[in-house]
Amino acid sequence: MVDRDRRLAKWRTEFPTIASLEQRARRRIPYFAFDYLHDGTGDLANRPHNVAALRNIEIVPRFCEDMSGANTAVSLFGRRYQAPLAIAPVGMDGAIWPGATRLLAETAREIGIPYMTGTMATRCMEEVSQTAPESFWIQLYSLPAQDH
Repeated sequence: MVDRDRRLAKWRTEFPTIASLEQRARRRIPYFAFDYLHDGTGDLANRPHNVAALRNIEIVPRFCEDMSGANTAVSLFGRRYQAPLAIAPVGMDGAIWPGATRLLAETAREIGIPYMTGTMATRCMEEVSQTAPESFWIQLYSLPAQDH
């Protein structure tokens, strides 16, 4: 836990904002993978709407309240998870970070939330389902050429 706390403190110092993370990612990730991750898909029509919607979310802290009985666990599709969150799919994840599919699935398993692998993930769904059998979901969509 001490190593994790040190890593988090270092990350907070080096990357105090999303913009600072984005700048580092642009230098580290291959050009085509960064563009894919940053710009979205298709004609980019939904990206501005998604950004605006996220900017309209306000997290309001509550101070001096007893939260000792708080429980974030939730039941979904007959399974119990530790929080109402999931790790969402990212296509070409292995091009963004080597071994990302496996690392994300392991993380989801360890913290007890769902992991949804993407159709364009760099690991096959059979491998991911073995890594996180209790928290494995898959994003499945047909490609336009298959739409008959």
